[in-house]
Amino acid sequence: MKRIAAVLLLLLAGCAGSSKRAEPIFPAGTAVLFGLPYGAIPEDDLITGGQPKMNTIVGAARAGVKSLISLRSEAERPHPALVRGWAKKSNIEFYHLPIAIPQGITRENAEKLAALLDKAEKPVLLHCGTSNRVGALLALRAFYVDGWPAEEAIIFGRKAGLGRLERTVRQRIVEEPLKKP
Repeated sequence: MKRIAAVLLLLLAGCAGSSKRAEPIFPAGTAVLFGLPYGAIPEDDLITGGQPKMNTIVGAARAGVKSLISLRSEAERPHPALVRGWAKKSNIEFYHLPIAIPQGITRENAEKLAALLDKAEKPVLLHCGTSNRVGALLALRAFYVDGWPAEEAIIFGRKAGLGRLERTVRQRIVEEPLKKP
């Protein structure tokens, strides 16, 4: 009986401790279950994919997504203002970082994205049209911000949707290599 009471006390102490959750809602590598085109979860609580529809955003909110970051430009459809409205109706915080192809695939934009990801409440849904820009900027973030080796950064980018922009990412890394301190 004393052993059971001790275990219960430990469990209660653990629950009363930190308000931060220990486990991610969306663990890396698990499936996206709310209909996001090209959906992937390349790292804990970061869902990447293509353009969501309104019902996708509603499903994401029900699944626990707290923030949405759109990389789509003002010229693309649906217009980012419409997506912002869908997010607002679903109680999801909306951030917009318009990225042009290919000129917007830069170290500077990867750093801006890293700052947004740090600021945004998790879990985050990060999207563009097909997840290609998403994967490209996440590869550059891994390289420039997180200091990953180039090939590992590109592999990570592929997990997030990097496809035809891989050549652009490789060019950026060659043109502006990471300087060692």
